[in-house]
Amino acid sequence: MRPVVLASSSPRRLEMMEKNHIECSVIPADVDEDILMPMSLESTVMFLALKKALYVEQLLSEGKAGAEKKITESDASLKGASHCLYPEAVITAADTVVYKDGVMGKPKDRQEARDMLLCLKGCDHIVATGVAMICPETGKKIVFCDKTKVFFRDYSDEELRRIAEKSYHPEARRAAAALLSQREGT
Repeated sequence: MRPVVLASSSPRRLEMMEKNHIECSVIPADVDEDILMPMSLESTVMFLALKKALYVEQLLSEGKAGAEKKITESDASLKGASHCLYPEAVITAADTVVYKDGVMGKPKDRQEARDMLLCLKGCDHIVATGVAMICPETGKKIVFCDKTKVFFRDYSDEELRRIAEKSYHPEARRAAAALLSQREGT
């Protein structure tokens, strides 16, 4: 199996890899996630996932010091590769957005988290995730999107307050959503 480089600093994404027994090295993709032109929901998440994967591919191909620090001892044999620190690796990146009457961004503070949760209370919405995988050795790129219809139950004001306290932290948002929702594939 090819080594995997996860282009993310998300504890949830790393947890998913570990749960599926996929060992990976983590190299966060520090990219601007602003979308400057109108795109469909699917195109948006696929574009952002590919942007993250390409960023990490570039870091690795340039042998950037920041990327080298992320390589573990068990990956030392990969350091001597020709043009890329991980030529045979599969660089994997993802981006997830919530859509209800438009794309909902990441909350900037507790109040914005509370407002977003109020907007979703007792309603269904779409959660879309774009995934991009790149193999520098072959040049192959795969990009796809998956969408899920999610329903948030009519939770109490106290539940809303507690969840809003935590939900503006990225790793807590997904856990909060799981507590309040029922998933249905779309």
